[in-house]
Amino acid sequence: MMSLSTLPWDILSYLEWLIKLFFLQEISGLKLGWKRWLGYPLVYILLTSITPFVGMLVDLLLAPFLLIIVLRSISYQGPKSSFIFYGMLPLVIYEVFNWLIGAYLQFILGWNFGQLLDSPGLQYLMLLLLLPFYWLMMRGLRIDFKKIQAGLRQRKLYNVVLILNISMIVYSLLIRIFTRITEVSVGETEMDMLNLNVRWHVVIVYFFIFMGLLFYLNYTIKEWQEEELKQAKDSQLQAMNAYSHHIESLYKEIRSFRHDYTNILVSLQESIKNRDINAVESIYQTVIAESDRRFYDNKYDVANLVNLQNDAMKSIISAKLIAAQSQGIDVSVEIAESIDIPQIEPLEMITILSIFLDNAIEAAVQAEKPSLSLVYFEEQGKKILIIKNSIKEERVNTKEIYGYGKSSKGTGRGIGLANVKNILQHYPTVSLMTSSENYTFSQKVEF
Repeated sequence: MMSLSTLPWDILSYLEWLIKLFFLQEISGLKLGWKRWLGYPLVYILLTSITPFVGMLVDLLLAPFLLIIVLRSISYQGPKSSFIFYGMLPLVIYEVFNWLIGAYLQFILGWNFGQLLDSPGLQYLMLLLLLPFYWLMMRGLRIDFKKIQAGLRQRKLYNVVLILNISMIVYSLLIRIFTRITEVSVGETEMDMLNLNVRWHVVIVYFFIFMGLLFYLNYTIKEWQEEELKQAKDSQLQAMNAYSHHIESLYKEIRSFRHDYTNILVSLQESIKNRDINAVESIYQTVIAESDRRFYDNKYDVANLVNLQNDAMKSIISAKLIAAQSQGIDVSVEIAESIDIPQIEPLEMITILSIFLDNAIEAAVQAEKPSLSLVYFEEQGKKILIIKNSIKEERVNTKEIYGYGKSSKGTGRGIGLANVKNILQHYPTVSLMTSSENYTFSQKVEF
């Protein structure tokens, strides 16, 4: 159990797990909350303090997967591959970098491995050097975890991530086995040197494999994002083209109406001059009284997108709504005032909009009265987006639609909404409310 003699080591272990949790938050972009920062390291220390044998089992069986348990506790919605990636990567980075620093200190100070293990002062020094070493390595190799997060959210590069995950699990288990053998044999010079030599070669070889895979993953995701951005720009150009043609057709209708209306007013003026009340009444009843109704058609609502200040958002929304109208869906748009894109990565905002609108169109077209409405406004410093559509069922069970593969559309569907949930997890200030009743389905996002 814990005692004053073990207190420096217990504090050291606590600080080690704080750094691993820091790496987890840095790498995944997820907010862990103060309870997890305090609770999980404390539980780990208490478990390892029961007896040396229990401590060894906990280190071998629990430590490699503790960060995955932390991810589970915050209801992380990503695919299994990202669970392992985020759960193992901080641990492996900590252990590889820490061991390299320790080996360097051994070389500089001329100490053996046993002396290094027995010195809490050197262990604290290694901990102190770890963060600068981490920053230098990540910045030097230009590893961008935000881009990697985006790639994982889109389930890209599954094979590379799988190889990296397997390598991290194997390395973590191997290094723990060698560490325990080394600790048991400290003092037996030949065994000590043999195990140390094996560990050194394992760490060095894996360090280059690990950094190579991480660099390749980072580079490939950058390439993918550039390609995605290029495709998004091409799609945006096509959508803006369609939007321009739509606005042009509306303008032609209005110009035609203006021409016709001028002729009507001339006829009306002549009837008034001639004091022909019957003709005035006839012109009014047959032409003027009905003339404004043509402008109540919802196809004119798409013109409300003029208040949307972001071209990427405008293009994707206009393309989807025009497509919805072509399928006989009653579309309405309300953007009353000038408004820009929320504080979220533009590519991810486009992804969210595409998923919501595609789902809304697909559901609405099957409804008895197909309808789709989009409202976007700003209130009390918040940007609020509401997308509502009709559905064929009276209501949809909204609690089950955000899991991977969960969908009312059939097996293997539902990846889109799971991606939305995954994206929004990285934006703590964004809230999503989903509701369904009276043959309608609604998504409300507050940014």
